[in-house]
Amino acid sequence: MSNTISPKSNQMPVGSVQCENTSLNLLKANDFVAKAIRERLSDICVINICSSPGSGKTTLMQETGKRLGKKINIAVLVGDPETERDAVRMREVGINALQIVTGGMCHIEAK
Repeated sequence: MSNTISPKSNQMPVGSVQCENTSLNLLKANDFVAKAIRERLSDICVINICSSPGSGKTTLMQETGKRLGKKINIAVLVGDPETERDAVRMREVGINALQIVTGGMCHIEAK
């Protein structure tokens, strides 16, 4: 059975529920939690590094830790769909790291 709407029918696929503003409400909820997080981190310099897989984000952080780790306190929050490898790599150069395994999601939401 296909989950697509037939071009000849206006019926929704079996098991579907039509909801208005669902995406908007989810984004508002994320914004609310994100604002609370930003307020708690207001006295800390937070840098978000995001890019394509394999672009060098982890290597950049490792090198930053090697060069500045004895001069400033560095901590990293790592998001990965499946593994904790990047957090392990951070810890190997002396950076405090916390890994969030997103369970297949390619982004981290505030909540």
